[in-house]
Amino acid sequence: MHPLIRRFVPDCVAVEAHDFGKVDYTVPMMSMPVWIGLLPHQVDGRAYLHAAPERIDMWRRILAADGSNALRVGLVWAGSPTHRRDAQRSIPVDALAPLWRVPGVAFYPVAPGREGDIAAMRSAGARLSELPEYREHFHDSAALVSALDVLVTIDSSPLHLGGAVGKPVLAMIDRASHWCWGEGETQPWYDSVRLVRQRAPGDWAPVVERVAAALSGRLAGCAATRDQQASALASLG
Repeated sequence: MHPLIRRFVPDCVAVEAHDFGKVDYTVPMMSMPVWIGLLPHQVDGRAYLHAAPERIDMWRRILAADGSNALRVGLVWAGSPTHRRDAQRSIPVDALAPLWRVPGVAFYPVAPGREGDIAAMRSAGARLSELPEYREHFHDSAALVSALDVLVTIDSSPLHLGGAVGKPVLAMIDRASHWCWGEGETQPWYDSVRLVRQRAPGDWAPVVERVAAALSGRLAGCAATRDQQASALASLG
């Protein structure tokens, strides 16, 4: 994360590579709200990170190279297999089938690797586009997410990254999720994030169907906007 964060905090240090010498205090990250006196009503969900503009432009050119007008949707369906809750938060590839039935959408894997999953999705009809390898993981991920139209993701780091840069995010959340997402489908942390939660543990089918419907709705909204713009140009001509 260092290359991304140092754009905003130039004197930040990479903990793993920095010798602090004597340390006077240590504070667990999740205890910081107590120590700085942050109250729930003071939580602000606005975007607070911005990827490097030149990297965003680079990714936009890469995404536009196919020449299509598709809705460009980033997709994260699985996290690190070593995560203690990965079995609950990750989604089996075959459960994603309703997404492939939404016309006019191009999907992009925002989790490098997992070639086996990607091949299985393509065999099932997914329009999953190729992306070059990242040079700097979080820095390029932030720029890629910023260049997309929407991010569809499980509860993994790209979810937080999308919310931090203010990108529309459809977050597929397991029934008994991480504490920060509460128990329902509202959250104070990111204005741009919409939670879509399981109603029963392990049942991803309704979640994926709702996400597919949300993408269809966004496509319809984009089409209506294009029609209005075309009508306005015609009236000017």
